[in-house]
Amino acid sequence: MSEVGTDEFANTRGQTASISHRGSGLYGEPARGAAFRTYLPSADSPAVTTVRAISAAPPTRGDEAILLVDDDEAVRSFTRRVLAAQGYAVYEASSGTQALALAATYGAEVDLLVTDLVMPGLDGHTLAELLRSSRQDLPVLYVSGFPGNHLDESALASKGVDFLPKPYSGDAIVRAVRSVLDEMP
Repeated sequence: MSEVGTDEFANTRGQTASISHRGSGLYGEPARGAAFRTYLPSADSPAVTTVRAISAAPPTRGDEAILLVDDDEAVRSFTRRVLAAQGYAVYEASSGTQALALAATYGAEVDLLVTDLVMPGLDGHTLAELLRSSRQDLPVLYVSGFPGNHLDESALASKGVDFLPKPYSGDAIVRAVRSVLDEMP
């Protein structure tokens, strides 16, 4: 094999090939294979290992009822599956109007409203205000990929509004839901 610093190239007859640059290189020989090697400078001091204690994660499971409202079927379906897998009862609606109809039937059972902010027709903020007109204590978790269209993120934080930006992971939505529910008196 060739040494670091060379610039040989294979011909079409399958002879030795070597390409290297600043201590890294690709080396190969017919019938022997190829290898990529990286040469790093030695360290002046020994490696430092940092160990940190990991606290037990707060519980994310629950048995509360959630009214989930999102006009995006894929997001709504994903969120429903994730929350249901954690034990939550999930009522889902694809629009603010459909959510109002569900709330008329199941409103007393709903412990949390999780709603997209930006939806056609009745947006999430207006929906929350309408539902809170009869249930002032109803906690709300807003989700959106476009918070600037309806609420400024700094305004959300200053008003104590719970907001989770999209896209979110299953872990993120579960933790956000649990956090909002745990803040309830």
